[in-house]
Amino acid sequence: MVDWCETLALWDAFRHREAYRSFRDREVVLPAKAAASLAALAAADTRPSFALSEDLWLNALRRAETGRYDDALARLYRVTESALQAQVFVKFAKTTDSIRFEELPPKLQARRSPEAFGLGLADTARYLREMDADDAFAGAFFSEAVDEAPKWLARRNHSILAHGFSATRAEDWCSARDWIASRLRPLWTTDTSLIAEQLPHAFSERR
Repeated sequence: MVDWCETLALWDAFRHREAYRSFRDREVVLPAKAAASLAALAAADTRPSFALSEDLWLNALRRAETGRYDDALARLYRVTESALQAQVFVKFAKTTDSIRFEELPPKLQARRSPEAFGLGLADTARYLREMDADDAFAGAFFSEAVDEAPKWLARRNHSILAHGFSATRAEDWCSARDWIASRLRPLWTTDTSLIAEQLPHAFSERR
C-alpha cells in the first residue's frame, strides 16, 4: 500500500517520470487506463502533449473537490495553455518558446517586440489562427468575442494565485470548468485514447 500511495503522490505532483518508474519498478497495481495514461505522460516528458492537458484537467477537478478553488482555477489556466501549446506542437512541430520573431505571421509581428521571448496564452491562440483560420483550438479560445480571451480568464487574473487579492469563488471555478468541458476538452478527446480516468481515491479502487 505504501508503494501505491507514493506512486500516486508523485503523479499528483506532476512528477510523471518518477511516478512511472515507481509504478514499473515497484510493480504497483493501477487500473489499465490509468497505467496507460501514466505511460503516455512519462513518454511525453517535457514535450507539449494533450496527455498533459488531460492530466492537468483531472488534477484541477481534484483540487476543486476539496474546495481549493484558487489552486483549481490556476490549473485550468494551465490546461488551456497546454492544450494550445500541444496543438502548435502537433501541427507545426514547434514549441511556443522556439518560434523566432521572423517566423511569426505579420499580424503577430506587429503586436510584439523582436526581443520578446516565447508566446503567451493569447498570442499562442493568435498564432494558431493566423497559421490556419479554421484551427479549432483558436476558434474555441476566441469563441466569446473576436480577439478576446474567454471571460473566465479575467476572473482568474484577479485571483490571489494570479495577479489579484481575492479568493476564487465556487461560481468562478464552475464557469471556467464548464467553458473547458464544453469548448476545449472535446477538441483533444476526439482521440478517445486521451480520455483518462480520475486517479483512484482509495486503495480499494486500484484495479
